Amino acid sequence: MFSEKFQILRSAKFILLILFFSAFQQMNAQKAETEDPTKVKSKGFQKTANPYIHYVYINGFKNYTVEKLEGKETGFHELRFHHVVSAMYTRQLMFDNFGKWQNEIEILGTEPMLVWRDIKLLKNSKETFTVFAGGISEWKEKYASISVFDSKRNDCLAENHPLRKQLIQFFSEKIWNLADAKAFEKAFHERNSKDLKNK
Repeated sequence: MFSEKFQILRSAKFILLILFFSAFQQMNAQKAETEDPTKVKSKGFQKTANPYIHYVYINGFKNYTVEKLEGKETGFHELRFHHVVSAMYTRQLMFDNFGKWQNEIEILGTEPMLVWRDIKLLKNSKETFTVFAGGISEWKEKYASISVFDSKRNDCLAENHPLRKQLIQFFSEKIWNLADAKAFEKAFHERNSKDLKNK
């Protein structure tokens, strides 16, 4: 009697498990169908086996968002380019256009955020900016990010900043037109080698 109940319970669990995985696969298949990688502006794409990120884009991105991050004293905004091949894209574009960074901010579990200070980003503006370039490459999310502040330390990605749209367009275009990453990778690798020698 007990053995029969155990077998029935075991069979029921097995059936529920199959139904769960079947529903999960259908849900992911439906998500995948809604994303057409050929309609995303990029130099190509790669299919992944990741159920959260179906495609990553070469010199492109699926979409972007501007997220408000709350700090201890004040908040600031971060522009995120999602589903990029490399979370280093924003760091690379800054290096390609403005040379080596001045500072680094170590973030636990990720590559450091790189900082450029007092640079002119926009051709039609005399304004100088401080730029923080970073990114995340994890199972559920992958993006290259950027935060920008003007010479008066105003958050340039805040909704009321007059240069917000121009800056988003500027960084988007730079990602679409990225050069080969070898020069940036060499500079970044040399920085890692120097850090190891100094320890």
